[in-house]
Amino acid sequence: MDFDTVFTGWARRARISWPEHGRRLDIEAEAPLDFLVLYTPPGEPFFCAEPVSNITDAFNRTGGRIDTGCIVLAPGLMRSASVRFTPSLAG
Repeated sequence: MDFDTVFTGWARRARISWPEHGRRLDIEAEAPLDFLVLYTPPGEPFFCAEPVSNITDAFNRTGGRIDTGCIVLAPGLMRSASVRFTPSLAG
């Protein structure tokens, strides 16, 4: 299935399970990684799940909205966040 979507409102925690293989992957992200991209390339047997800080095209979609996740930093400033990917056997 082809899929390319940015999810809003996720709690910065997700679990992906492969029950047929007895495996799972837990994802935990810090703020401001308040959005989750899920992408499956057409015809490929893999996917990408990526916590991000903004929706697609956030700078061009701000137009008065405050929920795009767009972060503008002054010169010399930086913002950081971390993500933890924890693979495990399903139990």
